[in-house]
Amino acid sequence: MRSVTPPRYNSKQQIHRKHFLLKNRRVFIRRFIN
Repeated sequence: MRSVTPPRYNSKQQIHRKHFLLKNRRVFIRRFIN
């Protein structure tokens, strides 16, 4: 995890990270409930 990154790369990385976090949250919640 780098704090300094190019703007172009950063924007794409942030979007990808958001989707990844959302998917992880869903899986984590499902596992936690089950």
